Amino acid sequence: MKLGKLPPKFDPRSLKLANYLDPAALPPLLPLVNWSDGVAGDWGTMGNDRIGDCTCAGLGHIVMTITSNADGLVIPSDAEILQMYEAIGHYVPGDPNSDQGATELDALSFMRQTGLAGVKLDAFAEVDQSKLDEVKMTVQLFGAAYIGVSIMQADIDNFQGGKPWTVGANDGAMLGGHAIPIVDFDEGGGNCVTWGSLQSFTWDWFAARCDEVHAPLFFKWISDLGLSPSGFDLARLESDVQSVSD
Repeated sequence: MKLGKLPPKFDPRSLKLANYLDPAALPPLLPLVNWSDGVAGDWGTMGNDRIGDCTCAGLGHIVMTITSNADGLVIPSDAEILQMYEAIGHYVPGDPNSDQGATELDALSFMRQTGLAGVKLDAFAEVDQSKLDEVKMTVQLFGAAYIGVSIMQADIDNFQGGKPWTVGANDGAMLGGHAIPIVDFDEGGGNCVTWGSLQSFTWDWFAARCDEVHAPLFFKWISDLGLSPSGFDLARLESDVQSVSD
């Protein structure tokens, strides 16, 4: 198990999801959302058991989640994940000193410009992690939330013991940053994908550990699944994405 998410990197051009949401017109927030059932088999570690490519593996697991609920499951290969990590993290295979991790923003930008396993992001937007309903709505509407967290020793122990991630009185040392997607949630917490497995967590844990959240936006997913309600301004988003790209 490796970490590898570097501290949040900010770009003044980044889009804010809240600018495209009208809370009064959005559909009700569901008490339970489950997108992980589309992936019936092994999620795969995507190299994150050996190197700090979690930013890339996290997007690989988002590709699996989105495609398994749409046109058919696409599983990025370890080689494709490695190619992304080499590009954004300047990793050189065989040189452990070059395994320094990467930022979520660089991973998202790569996936929008270059793609992963033939799948490209149309856009991505920042989500306010302090607004839990906005985080939940991101998962509900867009299939996943790509989040960054700080991992404590207790989280490693609980993962290895098959226990949920919770906040305790003594969680031990902070070990580093980690990038993971949230793919399911209910009122008590959710499931993320990490190190090849679904890992449950409480919302208290999320509030204590999370330092960034992004909405991965696939316009075909939104249109094909009918997930573009009146409260989400897709047309404005598409226009703003074009302006940023120009």
